[in-house]
Amino acid sequence: MTPKKSKKEEEDVRAHLAAPHVESYNYFLTEGLSAAVQRLLPVCVGPGEGGLRIFCSITSVRLSSPVKPDDCADRRLLPKECRELRLTYKAPLYATIAVRLEGAEPIEIDRKLGELPIMTRSQRCHLQGMSQKQLMQHGEEPFEFGGYFIANGNEKVIRLLSLMRRNYPMALIRPSFTKRGSSYTKFGCMMRCVREDQSGSTLTLHYLSTGNCTLSVKIRKQEYLIPAVMILKAMTGSSDEQIFTNVVQGDATNTFVSDRIEVALRDSTKYIGLRTKEDFLGYLGQRFRVVLIRSLYLPDDVSDVEIGQKLLDNYFFIHLDSDEDKWNCLVVMMQKLYALVSGAIQPDSPDSLHCQEVLLPGHLMTMMVKEKLQDYLAGIQDVFLKDQRPGSSFASQVNLADQSYIESLLMRNPVDIGRKIEYFMSTGNLVSQTGLDLSQVSGYTIVAERLNFLRYLSHFRSIHRGQFFTTMKSTAVRKLLPESWGFVCPVHTPDGGPCGLLNHLTSVCTLHSHFVPPAALKAVEDAVLTLGASPVSAGGLPVVMGREALPIMLDGRMIGRVGAQEAVQLVGRMRLLKAEGLRGIPEFLEIAHVPPRTNGLWPGVFLFTTPARMMRPVRQLSSGQHEWIGTFEQIHMEIAVMGKEVRPRQHTHMELSPMNMLSVVAQCTPFSDMNQSPRNMYQCQMGKQTMGTPMYAYNERVDNKVYRILTPQVPLVRNQAQDNLRMDDYPTGTNAVVAVISYTGFDMEDAMIINKGAYDRGFGNGHVYTTTIVDLTKSAPPGSRFDNPKDDSYVDHLDGDGLPQVGSILQQGQELYRSVDPATGRSKCVMHKSAEAVQVDAVRLLGDGPTKPLQKISIKLRYDRRPVIGDKFSSRHGQKGVLSTLWPQENMPFSETGMTPDVIINPNAFPSRMTIGMLVESMAGKAGAMHGYFPDSTPFRFDEETRAIDHFGEQLRAAGYNYHGTEVLYSGVSGMMMEAQIFMGLVYYQRLRHMVSDKYQCRATGPVNKYTRQPVKGRKAGGGVRFGEMERDGLLAHGASFLLRQRGKQRLYCHKCKTGASVSCVAVPFVFRYLLAELAAMNINVRCEL
Repeated sequence: MTPKKSKKEEEDVRAHLAAPHVESYNYFLTEGLSAAVQRLLPVCVGPGEGGLRIFCSITSVRLSSPVKPDDCADRRLLPKECRELRLTYKAPLYATIAVRLEGAEPIEIDRKLGELPIMTRSQRCHLQGMSQKQLMQHGEEPFEFGGYFIANGNEKVIRLLSLMRRNYPMALIRPSFTKRGSSYTKFGCMMRCVREDQSGSTLTLHYLSTGNCTLSVKIRKQEYLIPAVMILKAMTGSSDEQIFTNVVQGDATNTFVSDRIEVALRDSTKYIGLRTKEDFLGYLGQRFRVVLIRSLYLPDDVSDVEIGQKLLDNYFFIHLDSDEDKWNCLVVMMQKLYALVSGAIQPDSPDSLHCQEVLLPGHLMTMMVKEKLQDYLAGIQDVFLKDQRPGSSFASQVNLADQSYIESLLMRNPVDIGRKIEYFMSTGNLVSQTGLDLSQVSGYTIVAERLNFLRYLSHFRSIHRGQFFTTMKSTAVRKLLPESWGFVCPVHTPDGGPCGLLNHLTSVCTLHSHFVPPAALKAVEDAVLTLGASPVSAGGLPVVMGREALPIMLDGRMIGRVGAQEAVQLVGRMRLLKAEGLRGIPEFLEIAHVPPRTNGLWPGVFLFTTPARMMRPVRQLSSGQHEWIGTFEQIHMEIAVMGKEVRPRQHTHMELSPMNMLSVVAQCTPFSDMNQSPRNMYQCQMGKQTMGTPMYAYNERVDNKVYRILTPQVPLVRNQAQDNLRMDDYPTGTNAVVAVISYTGFDMEDAMIINKGAYDRGFGNGHVYTTTIVDLTKSAPPGSRFDNPKDDSYVDHLDGDGLPQVGSILQQGQELYRSVDPATGRSKCVMHKSAEAVQVDAVRLLGDGPTKPLQKISIKLRYDRRPVIGDKFSSRHGQKGVLSTLWPQENMPFSETGMTPDVIINPNAFPSRMTIGMLVESMAGKAGAMHGYFPDSTPFRFDEETRAIDHFGEQLRAAGYNYHGTEVLYSGVSGMMMEAQIFMGLVYYQRLRHMVSDKYQCRATGPVNKYTRQPVKGRKAGGGVRFGEMERDGLLAHGASFLLRQRGKQRLYCHKCKTGASVSCVAVPFVFRYLLAELAAMNINVRCEL
């Protein structure tokens, strides 16, 4: 009797790996949509007849769950049905639009604004809350954790992208800054400001050669430059003395800063007549009137002062609400910029992880939906202007005081919010008028391939640097920096073009999606002030402290200052409060203390509670509690990796496990600390290319291509991650007896020999499933139906409905299905084109209901893929090889106990590649098989004092084997004992998806290009193999030049000379004739002289 699983065992332990995707989408549903609606700008429509105007705004937005049409019994639209019907898993979006006529009460009108894609297992998904049994009943995986969208039947994941850390001023040195103007230098200070609705605005403070500073802001992708002092005076109306005192921090002896701020203040006096705050706001409003009325949808009669205030509210330090906080933040940016120019500090590295955060799917959805909602409101004004045009069909009905006309105005406003979001999901292309403060417009989504489970998991843990960096010639963005320790895996990155740009999060790294409540922010600020920090202002006046006082910033807002010595004690106490959960301090608070150092980073205490930051757990040595730390604070902390490394009064924290530096895929590599690092990188890639067990619901899936291994086994040698993540649920290989020997010459280089007996027992045997969708509405005349009429053209292996029989085997050229056009009576048969025999696995009827004719089906085909010569295999250590031959078992070498190896590889595979972990795995596997246990291959368990060879060697000796894992083998051909000791043991082998059946290409005759008469390219098109320059050189080097051009013995005759004695044949390619014809078309005559 199978014991009943506990509730904890029922919960999927891998769900936390995709939690950033699901939780961020839940944030979009619960908080993001409401925050976006609150920040929407009302649109003024008019003026109409009599100067009437209306103001349109959206008061609420509601998103339901995916549903079917009303005539369905069960109206729930499930993900399985979307995959089968090639639909998008989406739900209707409703909005309440408030329309207010000047001097009247607003009226509310409900409108459907389209359908938004829904993430699986989110709060709006029907799978949310289902048990494993219920999931299987609905055709899903028992361990389905969601995190993806379904767009046109394909599973899509919004890729995690690296962005600049929000609400933190970064000092930068970029030569491109000098292109702003003649007096601009390479120094700047940049800050990406983000609101609670995820809308962002990036500000750049530029340093001029005159000593002045200008602030750069982008409005609708257009950059504008404004003097920084003007912005300071427009914010609070501060005097020159206040600006000077705060920028120099009360130290007038610092001539470098004082001279430059004096220049900036002197330049501001050239604006004659500007004295008060209203004067500067009016000046800015006058200059930005045309731009902001169009961008902020303001009425024409708004004053210049109001426009100036709107400019500050919507584009400058938008993460802060009060002008005083914005003023303090700009002063800090100026202080940091002057310190950078003077050489007192080093610039921040935008490539370092401590200056980055992650763009989460739910946050991106919030940004996109907010922009589309704003565009919908703006479209109301466009429809109204069209109605006012002479000759418009609605010109006589224009009346803003008429509610029926207003409803007509809203209904005729085109709604394409859902279609645009669906287009984004399908293509990954971002279409935006504002750019959303992002640096790329494509590459946001990827297909969640289920090649195997490791590949599927890696899609949710991958993080990309950005498409912009793929074309950069500099390698700085690709380098692995020490700041990435514990957050980004050092070995899980592809080789080639994306190397260093496409990384993967470690197994313990998490991303917080939600904002902390205001009460938690208040608790942090109160705790800082009670622990010895001085406030920013007292009695309404700013408190100016000396240069030695460090600024304390909470989410980009200045909350106080503290002395350098007192900062160490303050930070230590804050960490204790956070680890023990006292005073309401949130556990995901990041406490970064940058101490003053010569030529170091800008000193200060920076506190962050914002979402989208990378966090990971460590153990606090003083309290023994687990503490979540971020990327910024880690580089200024002393963290020991192992217990023996802890030094008193130096280390404050320790790693929970050395394995935490690796990703989920890298953790599955046994004894990875004993391998050369590139081999671990190769295994991370080949582990995701393995034919494994990608799913359980094979009968319910309609993926385009699925690989399945038929004889999977759990690895005998296993890591702790194999058990913690329950990877045995999805095995990817087979335990094989591997002998390291040069035998028969078939195992030269990376070739390998497989035992024919192991092959017959199913070693490496697999299936490939493909699904074809047939839609008669697109591929046949209108009204066609599937049919197989019993006439002279009757097809025997098809059923009467013209569809193939499930289980039947089709050869190349046989009919796959048959359709008939009732109007003409003509039938159309589609053949199976592949040269490989295939078995029909399933046929699905995809219709709109029982009363409508069948027009759409899906045919699932199964290919039998037994290993053939040329197929690729690999161990878990990057030792890939190609099957060279299937050697009869009776001719294989055998040991004294009669054991024959399943796989033979060449000894030369080890010296240069240094995969010592594979040798240790071989010994561990043999020891585990003899003693009946699973050896632990977790990295960093062994060292110079406790050696792996001693641990497993003693076990082998106790079982009667050689201490070093070698054995005496006998030749399977002659029966004689081999002179050398042969290393033989158990290794977990993987069969990769790269198979000869998918890649072989050969032909004698076939299609050619009609212009050049050369064979076309492409395997699917029946093209030829390119015979390039290197192949030509190889034939020439071997003296086989006549193979390049076979000359036929033909008789040559000249009609003018009446003889053929002096006639010779000059072979030219046909494309030369094509060139001559092209030149003749341009009236150019070409003559060839011999």
